[in-house]
This record gives sequence, structure tokens and C-alpha cells, in this order.
Amino acid sequence: MNIISNTTNETMTSLKLLEVINKYRLEDGKVKKEHDNFMKAIADELEGDAVKFNAVYKAGNGEQRKCYNLPKDECMLMAMRESKLVHRKTVEHIKNLEAGKPQVSIEMQRFNDACVNAENREKLGSVVGKALNDRKKGKALESAELKESLDDLQFKLPLSVELVGKK
Repeated sequence: MNIISNTTNETMTSLKLLEVINKYRLEDGKVKKEHDNFMKAIADELEGDAVKFNAVYKAGNGEQRKCYNLPKDECMLMAMRESKLVHRKTVEHIKNLEAGKPQVSIEMQRFNDACVNAENREKLGSVVGKALNDRKKGKALESAELKESLDDLQFKLPLSVELVGKK
């Protein structure tokens, strides 16, 4: 996560701050916030001062959209609106940035999570492959074995497998 240097102080865009917050919201079992709702929350929290931090970014489609460039104190205020876990981890993340400690990017964290789950994904692939192979051969699905395997994997994997085995 990069802090964007401003001429007078360091800031973080509302997009980057939201990316950090959403990472920890997911860890906390909460849903991601959308940027437009986050912008409203910033305007609510900072009231009239929010206009001081107005900025614009170029979206993927080339369209210019509004965002905020928030100094550290305002980032901390926005983190305080979250749950204890999200607040604590976001503040820690910001302090680590300030101290120059290397941060694991969101993308790298997702890759690491996928690697940790690689063994479980292999198991899922094996179970699904066996079920599909049996189905092609006209064999009945071993529903008890399949269900047990899927139930075992369901809580380990960040994906839904309930459609497996259905026609």
C-alpha cells in the first residue's frame, strides 16, 4: 500500500484506505464497503472539512471520479468508525507505513492465502474430478462420500461448492 506524497504532508487516497479497511473487514467476517458509500462516510465524519481533501482519480474506463487525499489523522478517524479488529489492524497498517516497514500488498496476501489453501484446493479438485468421472461412466454419485468431502472442505476454502454434484 503506497502513501501518496503531497507537497506539504503525506496522504492516502480514500481508495487505498478503503482497500486496507476492506481487507480487514473481510477478516472480521464483514462485507466490503463500496467507495461511493465510503465517500459519504468521510463527508459525514469530516463535515465541512472534507472539501479540503477533495481529489480526482482516473477510473479503469478513463472516467474521472472523485476521491479524497486524507492525511494520517483523518485516516485514523475513518478507521475508528470500524469494528475493534478492523480499527486496530488499519491503525497498525498505517503506523507501519509511516515507519517505513514493508507491507504485504493485498494481491500478495491473496496469493499467499491461495498457496496455503492449495492442498485443500487439490483435495476439492480430486473430489469433484472423481464425481464427474463417475457420472460420465454412468455410476451413481457416492453422495455420502461426496457430501462428507465437500463438508470437510467447505469451511477450509473461501469459495462455494454447494453446486457440485447437482445436474
